[in-house]
Amino acid sequence: MEKITALMDHVSKNYLTEKAAYSKAMKIVPSWRKVVDELPHEFKVLLGLPSTFKVAGSIGQGRMTEIPWVCFFDKDITTSPQTGFYIALLFKADMSGFYVSLNQGWTQYQNEYGAQDGKVEIKANSIIAQENLKTIRGFNRDSLDLGATRDLGKGYELGNIASKYFPLSKPINEEDFTQTFRSLLSAYLELKGNVGIDILSIKTTISEDSYQSTIQTVALKKLEPGPINKRDKKASETNNSWVRDASISKSSLVRADYKCEVDPSHLTFISKASGNPFMEAHHLIPITRQGDFSYSIDVPENIVSLCPNCHRRIHLSSLSDKSDLLEVFYHKRIPLLFDRGIGIDLKKLKQFYE
Repeated sequence: MEKITALMDHVSKNYLTEKAAYSKAMKIVPSWRKVVDELPHEFKVLLGLPSTFKVAGSIGQGRMTEIPWVCFFDKDITTSPQTGFYIALLFKADMSGFYVSLNQGWTQYQNEYGAQDGKVEIKANSIIAQENLKTIRGFNRDSLDLGATRDLGKGYELGNIASKYFPLSKPINEEDFTQTFRSLLSAYLELKGNVGIDILSIKTTISEDSYQSTIQTVALKKLEPGPINKRDKKASETNNSWVRDASISKSSLVRADYKCEVDPSHLTFISKASGNPFMEAHHLIPITRQGDFSYSIDVPENIVSLCPNCHRRIHLSSLSDKSDLLEVFYHKRIPLLFDRGIGIDLKKLKQFYE
């Protein structure tokens, strides 16, 4: 650990000076070799990581980054900080310390949702992961305080699932550091077991109650008209379900003005998260039947807004008790579903509920 402490001390004391003087014409600065070559090697030795892990460091490409990092990747999930989820050692922008964080790739959110909505989504997924992990007790769950000013650094801040901060004003305690890493490694593996390899689809792998709660807080997503290509099945060690996007489900609640589509007079409570009446989203053609259709059935036209009682009724009552509801929704939605390239007859729909 003495070698690691010395390397970290050098980076913390010299990085900002090197960054201020850096130009593309310069040769590799001393911090590059320490962060990119030496620290990853020393961490591999210290932690005894299996061959299924990749350890890599970076101070940026083209220009020196605001937030230097060393990341620990399970190669089944990702080998890049742009995608998936991983354990990251993230230096603060002022180099006063670093976080060890179970974190998420920001670029995947930016590409999927755009910069603004991506920040909402990455934070929402952090919260969902925290609520469903049993091995992060005692860790910081808030956004990181990296002092970042750029989108990439802000993404690291919001992507934190569990972390611990180490100041560089004093030597790093080896026992504290290794125990922190081991505990986060357990959480990493637990998250992999729960989610698989795609953190963007975490909403599809959690419990129904958690999914309905998530719908209350996510950003609204609008789809282009016409048929939508269906997404792949969820790849996971423990889950092989079709992906549901809570952002699309939310549109059904907004369209229904947060009222129950069985009867708008049905009462419910006010959601603490959204400040609106709590309604739940239900796929009329069950999402489990996605394989029967050429195009996505995770579209607003296939999702109805229901009060919790009616939602339980349509799931748990006998077919004879909910048959009338299915008929009403079928006749209201079938023309809209047709525009999405989705065709189904009433008999087949009822069979899905038997």
